[in-house]
Amino acid sequence: MRPDATPSHARIEPIAVDRAAAQAIATVRPLLPLETSSADATVSAYVVASLASLEAALARSRLSQPNVPVVLLQACDRPPDEADGSFVAIDPAGMRPEQIGRVVETLARRFEDEKLPPFLSALLGYVARRNTTFACPGHQGSHFLERHPVGRRFVEIVGRNLFALDVPHADPMLGDMTGREGPPAEAEAHAARVFGADRTYFVLNGTLTANKIVATALLAPGDYVLFDRNNHKSIYNGVLAMAGARPVYLETTRNSFGLIGGVPSRCFDESYVRDRLRAIDPERAAAERPFRLAAFQLGTWDGTIYDVHEIVSRIGHLCEYVLFDSAWVGYEQFIPLLERASPLRMELRPGAPGVVVTQSVHKQMSGFSQTSQIHVRDRHLGERTHKHGEAAFDAALKMHGTTSPFYPLFASLDVNARLHGAIGPQMWAEVVETGIEIRKRILQRCRLMRPFVPSTVGERAWQDHDTAQIATDRRFFEFEVGARWHGFDGYDGAVQRLDPCKLLVVTADTHPSAGVERPRLPAGIVAAYLREQGLVPEKSDLYSLVFLLTPATRPEDLERLVDALVRFEAHHCANDPVSLVLPGLHAGDPARYACGLADLCRRIDALYVEEGLAGLLADMFRARFLPRARISVQDAHYRFVRGAYERVPIAEAAGRIAAEGALPYPPGIFCIAPGEVWDGPVHRFFEAIERLLDEAPDFAPFYHGVHTVDDASGRKRLHVHVLSEDA
Repeated sequence: MRPDATPSHARIEPIAVDRAAAQAIATVRPLLPLETSSADATVSAYVVASLASLEAALARSRLSQPNVPVVLLQACDRPPDEADGSFVAIDPAGMRPEQIGRVVETLARRFEDEKLPPFLSALLGYVARRNTTFACPGHQGSHFLERHPVGRRFVEIVGRNLFALDVPHADPMLGDMTGREGPPAEAEAHAARVFGADRTYFVLNGTLTANKIVATALLAPGDYVLFDRNNHKSIYNGVLAMAGARPVYLETTRNSFGLIGGVPSRCFDESYVRDRLRAIDPERAAAERPFRLAAFQLGTWDGTIYDVHEIVSRIGHLCEYVLFDSAWVGYEQFIPLLERASPLRMELRPGAPGVVVTQSVHKQMSGFSQTSQIHVRDRHLGERTHKHGEAAFDAALKMHGTTSPFYPLFASLDVNARLHGAIGPQMWAEVVETGIEIRKRILQRCRLMRPFVPSTVGERAWQDHDTAQIATDRRFFEFEVGARWHGFDGYDGAVQRLDPCKLLVVTADTHPSAGVERPRLPAGIVAAYLREQGLVPEKSDLYSLVFLLTPATRPEDLERLVDALVRFEAHHCANDPVSLVLPGLHAGDPARYACGLADLCRRIDALYVEEGLAGLLADMFRARFLPRARISVQDAHYRFVRGAYERVPIAEAAGRIAAEGALPYPPGIFCIAPGEVWDGPVHRFFEAIERLLDEAPDFAPFYHGVHTVDDASGRKRLHVHVLSEDA
């Protein structure tokens, strides 16, 4: 980096003042009226001129960030009882506004420096040295790029600060990121305290890599793993393909909306689990702890989240460790409603397994894309196991982690921890309340779509209850046994619940009451409309949409979303031309879409029904229909990389062994894994997808491991890789 490549500080944080203080201080900082402002985590000081205002300022500081300076412009013999070390009294007699401003500026700057998290603070300190470097990265704080207009334009788009913070990792001043020393270790230790782990590891290549690190640290060939069939492909790859462990699969549920549910409650029974293992290895099934690891998706993409207390109390004693892949959550420990969903907050008594949690910090928390973290709780297992776990994880991190870390990614993990440590519960309480309010708005304004929540709680409609009550009462997000509104089989009302931070909207009544039948809106069409309106959902499936709610979600944007849903329903009722409602879609294939919106919805819905997609989707993950494993995932992968495979049309794949797994991405859940046989519902499902791809290509899902080709007649055909029969 050249000496002039120093990051600028564009934002000046405001000061909150009462009316009298605003007249007494001169500062370049923005002034927020204390009388009209709420608790604001961006305020760097409170300045007040009266004892009445002081009480309000102290209350606001406790809600936002306890150490923010609170300055009283009065002579004061002793601080008020409720004040802490951040209280300062200044006698303004004889002082000019500029002098008062300088005192407040010093306090505010000190507060801003002290509240920076460990790694970011060290990184900014390093950059401030303005070293001349002859080490990588080669862009040297963006100067390389400035040699050409394209490079200069790229710097303008991305911002010079990002390049300034991409500093040499050859310099030991910032600590060893691979050895977990210095500021990186301090940042991870701070995150562990915030989230409730014995130790935390930051990972820069997503939870895909984090899960493989866990597998490498804990597993050896032949170890048995109790395996949630909803697990992400990274767990299949890390646990089965790389580590060579042996899975005992647990089935999972899907409902008629296409929503991904969790493992049925009956599967968390010791007898059931031992019976599943006994069919594979009778001797191992009799062991006290037959499983080295259990691996579960703590929260599904579609908002089912587990009560981890129930899981650990029912089957935890059968496992040495339990991995909860929390890629789609991570905030549960900051929401009282989800307290029992947090593996990092539950008490681990003697005999409990070790607990590992992986989190995608970029999904609904504040990290840059690809940021992830691993939390480990194993101190209760004893000093020897704890120390061994540290050594194994350190080695696995060196094996999978990059030796060329992008420091802004690491800093964003550090900042995420500081945000959650300072105001995590406050931020997520607002998210939960905002989510409740928008669900009420959808229920009020929409006729053909509804939020995925119970119709009634007690004897009143869900939306008729007070928001504050809904935000703290688990009944409003529970899956009542056998309830028609959710349609999931096998839930007992205790193990699974609904994540309030996933806004799920269902677009059909798939089990209509007698005499009441509403039009069914394929969610892919609704999603296409929303995107043309500049509103991007996280996901759409058969008859469901998913919208992620975070502390960044603004109520006004959610209101725009509701307005768009209402407009779509109006267009549908009028059967307005697709050319009017979805002009981008129509322009891509005018002949195919020369129809009304309601006509298009009926056509796609009929295709779903004729092919039985909802039933096939559910059956693929039921225990009795899970694809048969002919050889292990690892063996199949090795044969694949050695070329012992062939590509065949999906119609000819029946009875053949998959050389490559097939999965929708996202969310990355294998429908069939390598080594399993193409047969039954999974084979019929992909034949149905082939028809959908040919007749409605704009609404066909995207799959890894399934390859699209055009046949001689121009029709879309799916091909898959299967092992050679003589292999």
